[in-house]
Amino acid sequence: MRKKRRRGPQKGKAAAALFVCFALVGAGLAVVTQDAAVSPEVSPGEETSLAASSDTLTFLPEGTSSQMVSRGGSGYSRDPESLSAANPFLENMIKMALPGVGAAEIPEPPSSGAVSEPKPEPELPVQGAGPVEKEPAPVIKEPEIPQVAVVDSQGSKDPLVLIYHTHATESYQPYEEGNFHIVSEEGTVRDAGNILAAALEAKGIPVLHDKTLHDNPSYNQSYSRSLDTLNGLLAKYPSITTVIDLHRDAAAYSGNNPRTFTAPDGTVAAQYSLVVGTGNDNLEQLLDFAARINGKAEEMYPGFARDIIRKDYKFNQYKKDQYILLELGNNQNTIEQVRASAAYFAEVMAAVLKGTE
Repeated sequence: MRKKRRRGPQKGKAAAALFVCFALVGAGLAVVTQDAAVSPEVSPGEETSLAASSDTLTFLPEGTSSQMVSRGGSGYSRDPESLSAANPFLENMIKMALPGVGAAEIPEPPSSGAVSEPKPEPELPVQGAGPVEKEPAPVIKEPEIPQVAVVDSQGSKDPLVLIYHTHATESYQPYEEGNFHIVSEEGTVRDAGNILAAALEAKGIPVLHDKTLHDNPSYNQSYSRSLDTLNGLLAKYPSITTVIDLHRDAAAYSGNNPRTFTAPDGTVAAQYSLVVGTGNDNLEQLLDFAARINGKAEEMYPGFARDIIRKDYKFNQYKKDQYILLELGNNQNTIEQVRASAAYFAEVMAAVLKGTE
């Protein structure tokens, strides 16, 4: 008589698991494990077909990377918590089939490999185009600062007026160093010459402003050195018709007081004087030119001009008939007063020169 074999505990558990599977299939609930993860963009119809074609039905714990698909009810769910919460029967059957093993302790099936991040597609070269080059960064140009056209002996190609200084270091208040003789430009007759040149240029009169220091380091022979400069410039620029040797007077000759007048616009400016050398053969022409300037100044700015000063020297004035030795103020005038005077004198000179064209 054949004895019946007793089933071992492992076969009993396997049978119980098989029973659970059939019970779940009959209830219309399945958990599908795919070798490749189902994309979150897969539509519900595609998920159903995947579940139907799967070879393996596996119960997976919460938190695994495989997809969970429920084919019961009105929708589809991938959330393991919603599966166990909606089907308490499922959790009880697992505990009955596998005593001592909770749903969270069911081992995760072996992974087929880590899912790599999608790589960006390489940029394709344009057909027929050469290698792609980065566009160079735009070059930002600094804004150009407008400058006076005439600032030195190279400033103008065809000047009509030459401004230069036999005593270029002469200065005004408050620049009293060296008994009002300084090498730096600010506060000197060169400073005033800049204003005069710019104002004449603004009136359409081309100007050459030479700022050579003829009185430094030695004051002696200044006129000899300035004559050398003058000859060179007149030879280089034959277009020059008018020469202005710009100086300032010494206050000792006027009682140590500044020479000022009030312009029609209310500005207090320095007065000016014209010096004519009587030792020149063209004295008559020099005096005539000086008189026309003073007459126009009195017409435009009453009180601006002082008397014409005659001295028994040449002052290099024989080089041009329209040559003036201009003294703008004295060393007791401020540089502000002299700058205003230079602008007014440009108005006067422009009127005189345009009247002789």
